[in-house]
Amino acid sequence: MKINNDPKMFEECVFLGGTCGTTTWRQDLIAMMDEDIPFFNPQLGPGEWDEAAAAAEATVKKEARFQIYVLVEGNESPRS
Repeated sequence: MKINNDPKMFEECVFLGGTCGTTTWRQDLIAMMDEDIPFFNPQLGPGEWDEAAAAAEATVKKEARFQIYVLVEGNESPRS
């Protein structure tokens, strides 16, 4: 259950951090998760990242009960 726009759920969610870009590991993992597990997916489409997205990501990183980080070789980010 994606909860990106529901700050009340941040504390109980799984934060899916790590490599973005064109990777599909988040979609692969989400497909295997129980649909009742709340998760925060910070990966957005091209041009969708903005200050509000950055603020939500910073908040959920502090509050999420679980955090998963997957780093994929060969992908770079200005935040790495």
